[in-house]
Amino acid sequence: MKTRFIILILSTIFQFSCQKPEIDVSNLNNDKILVIGHGGMGIAHNYPMNTYESVRRALSLGANGVEIDVQMTLDGVLVAYHDYDLSQRSTASGQIYMQNWEDISNATYLGPLYTDYSVMRLDSLISGIPERQDVIFILDCKNFNPDTSEYYLDKFTGALIDLLDDFLPGENVYIEFKRTDLIRTLQNKREDFKIFFYGNDFNRAIEMAQKYNLEGITLSVNLISKEQVSVAHSKGKMVSVVNAHTRARNRNAIEMNVDLIQTDMLRYLIRLLKDSTHGDV
Repeated sequence: MKTRFIILILSTIFQFSCQKPEIDVSNLNNDKILVIGHGGMGIAHNYPMNTYESVRRALSLGANGVEIDVQMTLDGVLVAYHDYDLSQRSTASGQIYMQNWEDISNATYLGPLYTDYSVMRLDSLISGIPERQDVIFILDCKNFNPDTSEYYLDKFTGALIDLLDDFLPGENVYIEFKRTDLIRTLQNKREDFKIFFYGNDFNRAIEMAQKYNLEGITLSVNLISKEQVSVAHSKGKMVSVVNAHTRARNRNAIEMNVDLIQTDMLRYLIRLLKDSTHGDV
């Protein structure tokens, strides 16, 4: 009798564990959520962010796309790197915008697991991805350079346009900016790029998205509510969220009906959405 009872309990647990989670998504991406690997595999993986290995691993697991950080050297080379100072994650030091590419081209990432991985030019990173025509790329423009001159604005946006024209189809690329001067400069050159305003406050973000007729907004998942996502959608603006580095935050992003989740828990989010009827992975 005791054995039968245990088997019944285990059978019930297995039955419930096999049921698909109830996920009902309503968004501007045909009610599908795009899974985007933050810098590839995210902040706490054996591969450092913004490296070829991290990006390739994320795509091999089934991510719809990847987010890559973008900075520019003094001589106009776009570099895939996250932080303000190179010393924060690499063997080099100083700000990227104050150095030529040759000065930092030998930099590798810090840490016992990362020393074999190089800080990469963005063109080398993207051109090495064979299936890039089918990948969603979010380019987070880290314009730490305080320069607001027309020369700098033209130089950065020109380098960005050259990269996209050479390697990426425009329909698969979302460009994130925090600076409206760069948004205006890029739009004056090209009207076909999909731009997101990256903000820290929903009201300002949605205001800028409407003012400049942008594709959408990017906010930290803890700085936006389900009601605000609905407001953005009612205005025709997609919503992308960042800082999805816990299971709870990833589930919360799904419940809010966002369009893109830039996740640091790639395997978990892919599995969660794949087991539902509303994933796009």
